[in-house]
Amino acid sequence: MILGIDIGGKHVRGVFLLNDQVVGHTVVVAPACFGERELVYIPALEQIRDALGIALVDHLLVLSTATLSSGFTKGLTLICEAVENIFGNPCLHFLGNDGKFYNKTDALKNPEKVCCTEYWGTITFCSRLTQEKKYVLVDMGTQSTTILPVINGSIPTSIECTPHAAFRDGLLIMMGMIGTHVYSVVSSVQWNGYHMPINDYTPLLMCDLYFYEGILKSEEYILYRELSMDQIHHFLCNLVLVDFLTVDKAKTHELAKQIIEKQEGIISQHVENVCSGFSLDTVIVTGRGEGVVHGALKGWNKKVIYIGDLRPDVANNVPLIGAVYSLHDHLNELR
Repeated sequence: MILGIDIGGKHVRGVFLLNDQVVGHTVVVAPACFGERELVYIPALEQIRDALGIALVDHLLVLSTATLSSGFTKGLTLICEAVENIFGNPCLHFLGNDGKFYNKTDALKNPEKVCCTEYWGTITFCSRLTQEKKYVLVDMGTQSTTILPVINGSIPTSIECTPHAAFRDGLLIMMGMIGTHVYSVVSSVQWNGYHMPINDYTPLLMCDLYFYEGILKSEEYILYRELSMDQIHHFLCNLVLVDFLTVDKAKTHELAKQIIEKQEGIISQHVENVCSGFSLDTVIVTGRGEGVVHGALKGWNKKVIYIGDLRPDVANNVPLIGAVYSLHDHLNELR
């Protein structure tokens, strides 16, 4: 019996594996928090336990992008304490940035090694599902986008896979579908024939624009934000310091599309850089922002595979399901 927990920027996910079969998976939205964010995940972990009907677990895999909140060591320690208390002291496993598994003791010795490593699970899932050997993986989440070359089911050894190195080398972009601020995408826009700076005090997120343009459905949008269409129109006007009462909404829709196209262009360029750098002509796309990447890669002359089209039933849990299957294989090898 294996339970996988993925503690991300805005979600906590759970996948329950029994006898080599996924028998349950769920996603819980965690509230925003500053400071020791790891403590906020305790109620979310309890919700996962109750939703999956699990009281005791033999093996528990922890994927986490949340250890940065309180620092690597303290954050990981808080997460370990939480999952042990909630799931009855299971044997803890952590996936390292080298694709190997580590126990709690080794993980706490080098916590940076097991932070933000969910891409290995995504690679496992995508490679098994598509049977592709060489491709660029594009995984757009709520907060960031990962773009990695994959050759024979692994990342080339020339790539350093720490969060810092991936960010430095353009393989990790702090740009996602939900939590990205508009001013991190554009510093200026076209408005009424003028190229002008934006008012970066305007509290607009990219998810507001995706909702405004109908790309993000209302039932998903309200999980993160509560702005009305009129409020988004108001904020878009404030972005260029014009009176929202005198501006037609068609104009702010044009502005929203302009900013979305800018984000798509940034993502497209990063993907092209990795494709050309490693001579790869197949791209596999997954993650909550799959629809955004679809816009970024439209018209490409490369082969593009969308995991959400192939497996919409598990599209939001791809990294964790892949990682849990990898742990299952690892434990079988040790027997």
